[in-house]
Amino acid sequence: FRTNSLLFDPSLFGRVEALALVAIAGLLALARPRPVLLLAAAAAVPIFLGLATSYSQSSLVALCAGVSVIAFAVWRWKAVIALGAILLIVVVGALATPQGQRLLNEPAQKASSARIGLIQRSVDLFEAHPVQGSGLSAFATATDTRRAAPHNVVAGTAAELGIVGAVALIAFLLSVLWAIRNRRPDADRTTHVILAALFATILVHALAYDTFFADPAMWVIAALLAAGAGLRSEEHTSELQSRLHLVCRLL
Repeated sequence: FRTNSLLFDPSLFGRVEALALVAIAGLLALARPRPVLLLAAAAAVPIFLGLATSYSQSSLVALCAGVSVIAFAVWRWKAVIALGAILLIVVVGALATPQGQRLLNEPAQKASSARIGLIQRSVDLFEAHPVQGSGLSAFATATDTRRAAPHNVVAGTAAELGIVGAVALIAFLLSVLWAIRNRRPDADRTTHVILAALFATILVHALAYDTFFADPAMWVIAALLAAGAGLRSEEHTSELQSRLHLVCRLL
């Protein structure tokens, strides 16, 4: 039994829970101490229990990615070292258990919940139609499987939309990364960091699940990041002067 609450899929429910937990963790780590944050911390307990009972491995990994972004924003490289050590301890401890040893002996297809097979089908579709792709939402029809989905935003986009779609996806992700790195001085840092962590959560989750583009939360988060991004006027002027100087030298 896997919890899915009001949603149709436990993994989708896990994504929602992971986003809520990342937002709460960001507020606790970055926001000013307020009594309402104690309520948020208390709410995190049942939310995490909901995530745990969804048994969504992709949601747990996405949660770790979002929390890692917040930890890096607060403690920088100390957080990377600490999280790396914790991850190593958890992996070694998990593999030391009988369940972990059985997982090592299982085929990769079964251990990944059939994700590897779906990605391989996406690669095959891309090789068959590298330029135009197989068509938007045509994965199930093109692979002759019912209700199948790529379960990987990169492989799925390349398979359905070809090189053009893959380039558009990369351009979109680079634009979001630019917005994250170029926060306006008047934009709230806490909000910006939490939004960056939430986007990382959705992106990592989309590497093992669908509905990346269909999730309204992703577009709202990306739009808010763009709203808080921009160059300082003096930086913009300096950049234009540098480009004009380079053009003059070339001429």
